[in-house]
Amino acid sequence: MSPFTLDSKSFAGTVSLFAVANFKAAFAAVVRTVDPTAGQQYGTALQEYIFTMLQKLMNCDFIAIALGSTSSIRNTLKSGTVDDGLVPYQPQRTFDLGADRPVVVKFAARDERLLVGFEAGPILVFDVTAFLNPDTVSRS
Repeated sequence: MSPFTLDSKSFAGTVSLFAVANFKAAFAAVVRTVDPTAGQQYGTALQEYIFTMLQKLMNCDFIAIALGSTSSIRNTLKSGTVDDGLVPYQPQRTFDLGADRPVVVKFAARDERLLVGFEAGPILVFDVTAFLNPDTVSRS
């Protein structure tokens, strides 16, 4: 699901980065959207330096929330083709979190809300129905 791995050691304390909504038959997961070694893939040391400095200045790990149906991930795991030991999965919706690092993802209110708690303290609450609709994202 996450094209690149998350380093669990980079988080302080216990984290919960995957949640299942039984009533909505959906899931939410924290994913990394950019390869953390991408700077090493550039041809010159200057390009690598610029990428690394941009990442540090933005204080950004390129992390997002992915949301999808449990049936879609189940079907992908059953029938998907293995590529380098992994089964590629494309979630229904991905929402970029920018520089914020989530530490807790939970469904609440009979799975109508998705709560995302961040390392710095804030908590965002999303309307799950709106989040699953590709035309809107709602924060309450």
